[in-house]
Amino acid sequence: MRRQRGGVFVFTLITLATLVAILAGVVSVRRVELRALANRTAAIRAEHLANSGIQRCLSVLQDQLITGQVPWTDADTWARFGEDGSQNFLYENGSIRLQIVDASGFVNLNTAQQSQLERLPLTVDQIEALLDWREPGFVARPNGAKDDYYNQLPNPYNARLGPMQSVDELLLVRGFAPTTLYSPPTNLQTTAAQLINERGEEAVLAELVTIGSRSANLAADGQTKLNVNTATTQALVARGIPAQTAMQIIQRRNTQGTFVRLGEVLLIPGINAQSARAIIDNLTVSAGTEIEGQVNINTASEAVLNTLPGITPDIASNIFQQQTSGFTSVGALLDIPGINLITLADIVDGLTVNTRTFVIRALGQHGPIRIAVEASIRIIDDTPRITSIRRLPPTRAVWLWGWADEATNDVEFGGIS
Repeated sequence: MRRQRGGVFVFTLITLATLVAILAGVVSVRRVELRALANRTAAIRAEHLANSGIQRCLSVLQDQLITGQVPWTDADTWARFGEDGSQNFLYENGSIRLQIVDASGFVNLNTAQQSQLERLPLTVDQIEALLDWREPGFVARPNGAKDDYYNQLPNPYNARLGPMQSVDELLLVRGFAPTTLYSPPTNLQTTAAQLINERGEEAVLAELVTIGSRSANLAADGQTKLNVNTATTQALVARGIPAQTAMQIIQRRNTQGTFVRLGEVLLIPGINAQSARAIIDNLTVSAGTEIEGQVNINTASEAVLNTLPGITPDIASNIFQQQTSGFTSVGALLDIPGINLITLADIVDGLTVNTRTFVIRALGQHGPIRIAVEASIRIIDDTPRITSIRRLPPTRAVWLWGWADEATNDVEFGGIS
């Protein structure tokens, strides 16, 4: 009997231990599930906060449009909103950090000429592969690549042969890798000068470029620019072009054909600084209301300004310093030391002071979870509209945007849901 009772006791202990182990396992699994559920809930709320921040930024852009002020500069409310991500807008149990940037403050990879690409941290092979990727046709450059290369890859695909849809699409182009976009260039076989960002570090490609930037084809006074290829002498004079210069423009057009670039007009013999300013600020070679890929001299970083062909570091620095008061027109560049008509003729077609595209950067946080979002914005019918949204890894986004790791100023958001 004693042995039986002992056996029952041992069995009972084993059973209890087994039940305790099972219960502990269930509790552990349940704890993990609850933690995962809490994280998913926090991620959803953080994303909602980021999206609310985007809507708030859209209202800021709309307010700027209502004022009718042109051109827009980095001194305006839209550019200062969020203080470059240093403000922490508080809402319930979460927070949002925000920034609005001008997409025309970057180099547009879909339109940049080879001479400008050569001033980016890229090799000759990468530049030719990029040009082959975005341009139609099936014959590759000597160091480039077309379909015959991409079709032989383990996972074959075709070249875009048109405008890229995102900056990350570069990773499909021959010779490009994540390190090309997101790491400082090392041992790069190029003659391009170093491009220094606002942190005093060598800029990575991803913080210099975009694939979507448009500017309004407007004169300094807000009128639609006059097409130099169709304008009469009288129309040119009415836009401030001296009569003698207007006749020279017409004569050049009649004898040598239409102007392909506005810079060609500046090279007509006899053009002086005064007439050049009137030409730049009032004339165009485009029939469209918008132009793709121009760099905004009011909002571009000093690093981006240094990618402009013919621009020396000293000239780029002078332009950058002038952004404090802002340029009312591209023609005002003639007041910058070091810029002459020859220099300006090379780059004038790629410059603007009138942007129509923006990027909203939003970092929503709920509890420990952060969600980073970039929204591309385009002004359509005087209304800012979202054209695309993409998620970024939060840590990479904060670094890429040039933000501090933590916000320095808490602000009650109020009214955002």
